[in-house]
Amino acid sequence: MTQSSFPRRALRVALLTGGAFAALQGGAVLAQKVEIKPQVLTRLTGQSATDELLGEYPGRFLRTAPVVGADGRIYAPTPGTAPGGYSSVGRILSVALDGTGYKNVEYSTAIPYVLSPMVRSAAGSIYGSANTSAFSIGADGVPTVVTPRDTAGATVTPGTFQSGIAGDAQGNVYYATRVSTSPRVYRLNTAKQFELLADFSRDAYVVKTTTVIPRISTYLMGENTVALAYSDNEAALYGVTGDSSGRGVSGVAATIPGDIAAGTLYRIKASGFKADGSSPIELLHTFAKTRDGAPLQVAYRFPGLTVVGDWIYGTTTRNDSANSTSLSDALDGRVWRVHKDCVSTADNNCMQVVHRFDNAGVPVVAGGGSVPIGNIVVAADGNVYGTTLLNGARMNKAGNRPLGGGTLYRIENAQAANLADVKYVALHNFDIAADGAFPSGLALGGKANGVQKLYGVAEAGGMVTDALTPDDGAYGSGNGTLFSVDVALPAATIDAFAVSSSAASSIPDGSKITLTWKSTGAAQCTASGSWSGAKQASGSEEIGPLSYREAGYDYGLVCTSADGAVSPVSTVKVTVAQAVVPPTESGGGGGGAFSLLGGLLLMLGAAGRGLLATRKSRA
Repeated sequence: MTQSSFPRRALRVALLTGGAFAALQGGAVLAQKVEIKPQVLTRLTGQSATDELLGEYPGRFLRTAPVVGADGRIYAPTPGTAPGGYSSVGRILSVALDGTGYKNVEYSTAIPYVLSPMVRSAAGSIYGSANTSAFSIGADGVPTVVTPRDTAGATVTPGTFQSGIAGDAQGNVYYATRVSTSPRVYRLNTAKQFELLADFSRDAYVVKTTTVIPRISTYLMGENTVALAYSDNEAALYGVTGDSSGRGVSGVAATIPGDIAAGTLYRIKASGFKADGSSPIELLHTFAKTRDGAPLQVAYRFPGLTVVGDWIYGTTTRNDSANSTSLSDALDGRVWRVHKDCVSTADNNCMQVVHRFDNAGVPVVAGGGSVPIGNIVVAADGNVYGTTLLNGARMNKAGNRPLGGGTLYRIENAQAANLADVKYVALHNFDIAADGAFPSGLALGGKANGVQKLYGVAEAGGMVTDALTPDDGAYGSGNGTLFSVDVALPAATIDAFAVSSSAASSIPDGSKITLTWKSTGAAQCTASGSWSGAKQASGSEEIGPLSYREAGYDYGLVCTSADGAVSPVSTVKVTVAQAVVPPTESGGGGGGAFSLLGGLLLMLGAAGRGLLATRKSRA
């Protein structure tokens, strides 16, 4: 057997001076701070023709993470109009991936300002919502209102669209909505029909008061869905609900004794999907406000949620006021995770706090971030990326403006079984003049040349004269930025490839072998030669039994990185020894196969002579 191996390419990251952060209490280890600086693609200069700051790139109030469309352009809502406030007409900006070709289009009075997240479906269209409207953006870049109709073609009234939105590999899109006291989740199928998957106000899911007019006092499965994520691997929809009332009505309080129910984490399996709202909802966890934080909207931004292997990751913030969404009350935050197989009870807490940003409003690590909010994403390097609204500073003395422009962070080893092996790394503190300030989550971009692009937006700043002032909160003239982040992807290398069952170059005829391999930085591997098919990045496989073949057996393995780069081929050659026919013993002691053949010939000859003699006697 022969084996070839190749060196691993180092990640292109630089460590900041200043040493490592301290370990966190009750969470993951905080790794050294690594600097990955965002690249600003567009600096916004205003919105309307009456804005003296109109400039070349109008737009403002970027509070929703962008999405990369099928046409290769980046799309993001810009709902603001000068001198302040929101437009009653939807606007969306778009730029090429390098920031050129800026467009800001006013598209429909039927779609007011967009503040909720958007998603790109498997079919390539971008979907989003705005208050009571849903919309899509096709490959031509033109937004279109999506009229809610059921499978019979009748118009349905989903109510107010919440922030929750997700898509699956089949091209379906999932929306969260609220109708008065009836929070719901719909599926927009590929035929553009709205199917009511789950109604959270069903009798089995609520507790009602016993007054003259029955009223819902508790939503056991949760109230308003503020984030959605679909797992194609297990065909299941995950959701997080908040508690807009602040009265502890969202979740099962019995599972968090001594705390306040602040929302839920739930799952709806595709195998149980029904179109009449009766799809079974599984309650995985009730958020305890003090212990876990609250999954609430903060300053028109919504919590993050994603699935990483067997883990569900998300973010929460904690507000001092019962139902406040003001920045002045958003004192801290957490990145959390829950295992898919875990269900919380009064005696079992599924929640693992990966990182707590603050302790009662005091930053755990200065500059390490605060108030994690907006989309979180799983990049092709296997790590989770997100942003915080602040960078670890407190409010100013007036109590209504933040200090610090936000933080870009990474969660490493996200699939590790032990929480102690998961690391939070602060990658960059946003500078309002250079980068913009107050980012709102991230979106995944393409992979090429060992790099994956992430895209994000920042609400304020972007001009060289912009600054955060502690007294009056003045930002300056900048109206925000659209930026990209480069994530270095490891090259695919095959670290080991061998036959584990034998160290010899030859095996006996009819034997089995076990091939084992280990790779680094590979998204998948492919077999060639005497075996074939897609293989996992690391693993083992039993093959055989193998028979003698003069040319032997050649097993090849090549691995591909997340950006499509291919490793050199690693090969293993196996030879099988030719089977030997054992000798046959005779009474005279010897002769073997030749003696056996001779005996048969003698017997045939004798039989022939006997037959000839018989014929002569008859003649």
